[in-house]
Amino acid sequence: MKKLIFAAIFAVASSSALASACENLPEYQMIECADEEEKQAVEELTKVYWEIIRDADDAYAAHFLKTARLWREYIEHECSPPHGAVSVGGLAYIKMCQNAAIKERVRELRARRN
Repeated sequence: MKKLIFAAIFAVASSSALASACENLPEYQMIECADEEEKQAVEELTKVYWEIIRDADDAYAAHFLKTARLWREYIEHECSPPHGAVSVGGLAYIKMCQNAAIKERVRELRARRN
């Protein structure tokens, strides 16, 4: 059960006030930079999620997974422009917004565990 939950969490995490090193790059480099930041942020989030559910009972793990999915959905919506259309630079800014949210979520979850 926990292996299935871990796989689902990873899928959720890889589908989001912190500065990004990508902000001042030319537009054509921003997306690559944002992709690399996303990879690192998702790895950290997945690691924290696994730490949380590793010792959890099945009911809590299932609840946590549902919460993780809802959080990711909220962040995707929160960071998207209301009109929906984006340029390459706009896509990079969306990714940077999501990456900042992921980094903040990692901090939040780690603080709760300590």
